[in-house]
Amino acid sequence: MKKRSVVLAFVFLLAFSVFCIDSDFHPDIAKTNDPKDSRSGGGKPAYVCDLSDERFSRETIQNKLKDDVPVAVYSENASLMGLYPFFKELKVPVFLTLDEAKTVEREYRNLFQTDDRKKLGGAELPFQNSFLGKNSEKAAGSAVPVILIIPMDGKLFVEMQEVITNGEKKGDLQRNVSDAVNSTNLAESVAAYRSDLQSKVLPRAAEVAASGNARFLACIRKTQTVYGDFRFAGQTHYNRKACRNVTDFLIYNAEDSDPDFDHLIVEGISRVDPFPALNDGPPYATRAFQAVLDNYYGSDTLIDWSPNTLGLNLVSGGSCRFSPGLPLSAPFSYVWGGESSTFMQGVGDKNDQCYRNLFVRNQYGGLCAEPFTVQYSALYRSAGTLLRLYYRSPAGLALDGAAAGYTWYGNSYSVLEYDY
Repeated sequence: MKKRSVVLAFVFLLAFSVFCIDSDFHPDIAKTNDPKDSRSGGGKPAYVCDLSDERFSRETIQNKLKDDVPVAVYSENASLMGLYPFFKELKVPVFLTLDEAKTVEREYRNLFQTDDRKKLGGAELPFQNSFLGKNSEKAAGSAVPVILIIPMDGKLFVEMQEVITNGEKKGDLQRNVSDAVNSTNLAESVAAYRSDLQSKVLPRAAEVAASGNARFLACIRKTQTVYGDFRFAGQTHYNRKACRNVTDFLIYNAEDSDPDFDHLIVEGISRVDPFPALNDGPPYATRAFQAVLDNYYGSDTLIDWSPNTLGLNLVSGGSCRFSPGLPLSAPFSYVWGGESSTFMQGVGDKNDQCYRNLFVRNQYGGLCAEPFTVQYSALYRSAGTLLRLYYRSPAGLALDGAAAGYTWYGNSYSVLEYDY
């Protein structure tokens, strides 16, 4: 292992390809304080437990995983920080809120070495573009965290699901929080993640590993569902899903010969559900989608990224070709399946170690009426063995056909951490 310190190795590449998501993320079991098994289809039943249950046992979870049993852990009224030392032991990636990242540095310093490197990011305003006009941001409301841990091919794969509610009414908040735990089908979530691992994630990891000198380390999936308030037709109040995106982060070590640094590749694949695909209600549209990856520590170095462009006008059905600047033998090719007259801008900054990518509809209307996929990757030179990076992926919504004004939903940072 190379010099141990808190570091980020991180990455962002955006490109395009249609990918349809058939189902929403939903737990299946009724809320209960009793840990229980839940059928997950195509494998052993999932072990489901509430972190707030006094009978919660990390030892039980560890034994289940050793027996190839997937595990689902949720917490309606508390964060999942109690699992942090456990995740360190398992050597799997984890997403933290900004407050949780501060708690880790304050209370778990004995688990890893830290240094005084300058922290970056976390306070940047939304990416601006002249096509979008005025914009505002929906303040984040309460959140419900759920963690799925799937054993497969000798590795542990993690999905962290987050439900954010931006409702004005107390009843909306309570309903969205309750739905997240009580109505969501955890069994279907486990089955869907297993299926994606077998059909998409693991084949992609093998393809990258075979194309260049890059060793696959780990994968974590982040699912973010945001509920928002909308007013339409004489100020009628609606509380609906504003946006949802499911992002798989595949992490590779470039296995270079540098004795002092690791060169880490992080490939992100974000599947976005635009507003029309989520609702039957008012005619809002997802006009913009933004992905931001920002270095957590100043001594890591952004080496390369892709796509890298100050402007690209996409035509529906058109193909795009990018050379990611990674140690791969062939460039990536993607097909954009969204609406025509869509503008994409990908900008990296080696001074602040941040990569930003924005999709926006040039004309009034939505990016796409159906779920779509964007992909991105970046190469970082890392001075340590703890990856840390800021990440956010907001969507900009507006009345379909409105001349100006839109609102960002899901615009808060989280921190990806992986002790590799």
